[in-house]
Amino acid sequence: MKHLLPVIFLVCLVIFPRGSAQDAPTRSDGSAFLRPCYFTSWAQYRPGRGQYSTTNYIPGLCTHILYAFATFKADFTMKADDPTDLVGDDGGPGQYQLVNNLKNQQPGLKTLLSIGGGAFGTAQFQKMSFNKTTRTKFINSAVGWVRKYNFDGIDIDWEFPLKKDQKYIAVLQELRAAINAEAQKSGKDKLLLTVAVTSTYDTMPGYDIVKMGPLLDFVNVMTYDFWYPSVGTTGMNAPLYNRTGLGEPAKFYNVVWAANAWHNWGIPKEKVIVGIAPYAHGWTLKNASKIQPGSTGNTASPALKFSQEKGAAAYYEICEMLAAGAKRYWHAQHEVPWLIQNNKQWYSYDDAESVELKMDFIKDNDFGGAFVWTLDLDDFNGKCSNGNGTLYPIIGTIARELGGVDI
Repeated sequence: MKHLLPVIFLVCLVIFPRGSAQDAPTRSDGSAFLRPCYFTSWAQYRPGRGQYSTTNYIPGLCTHILYAFATFKADFTMKADDPTDLVGDDGGPGQYQLVNNLKNQQPGLKTLLSIGGGAFGTAQFQKMSFNKTTRTKFINSAVGWVRKYNFDGIDIDWEFPLKKDQKYIAVLQELRAAINAEAQKSGKDKLLLTVAVTSTYDTMPGYDIVKMGPLLDFVNVMTYDFWYPSVGTTGMNAPLYNRTGLGEPAKFYNVVWAANAWHNWGIPKEKVIVGIAPYAHGWTLKNASKIQPGSTGNTASPALKFSQEKGAAAYYEICEMLAAGAKRYWHAQHEVPWLIQNNKQWYSYDDAESVELKMDFIKDNDFGGAFVWTLDLDDFNGKCSNGNGTLYPIIGTIARELGGVDI
């Protein structure tokens, strides 16, 4: 949850910084909450208002930007995944450079290169991790690649390792050792090492979580996609809490359970980063009178103009539906909304209200912060937002609540 003529316009934007560092909320130990954001290479190709580039980023929204994705070749050496990663369509700076240039606008911003992704799958990772020789070839290439292109770290998005896969741990252990050795040799700051991980009860056994904790700077727990259209039954994309009536494993499909499980099973709280998705999952209802979560026999909603994927919608498409008369509902137990459009389409999503509740959970329980998948799926240009012109209503809520810029 992946050619254009530029349209130039002026936007009058007022950003209110916090009065002082003391005003920003912090964790119990005084450390800042983290707000990593994924930036996707393919968002630049969306039509019209869906097109996203580095010019749409507002300094202070995120503490880290993770560029998605890079992959590796059959010989386990790194490669750019998009034609514009290294050089732009116009012969100018590529996406790597443009993303890293954001550090000039926001001192302290860190950039990471995310390797893998859902579309890349697990087979290539399994081949790469097969033995020490193949792992070393990948690791040496990855460390050299991110240094060459001025990233500050590596994010591994392996979806997903098999049960207690010791080769997954071996990759992380050897990558951590290589990062430490490279920093000592170069005299540069150590590269950051992070991972994106599952949040569901049935896939978490793929990780040796206790061993992961000391190796990683933080862990991005994908606390979304708990329910999706291929299941056929309507359900919440990212419920905060469980609801009555759900059995196993569905009763574990919620943010609170997943965040606590990753901590209880071995990751320090300050390294557990809760995922927020500014997009919806959608169904076409078989029976328009069955509007509560859990109704069966439904199919994926049609692909929309900008997100262009069946069963999905960007947040700005959701708010356009609401502005056009779609009916919003609130689930008191899950503490998230859903909507019905034209008595036919059913969408589960997050909005500013539900995201603020999730930020309260993070702060009240002293977790490390919240990450976003992805920047381009929020209402980044403020053209919808129920008509009030709010930029980044989802990610802006995260930033405001966790110590970032107040838009």
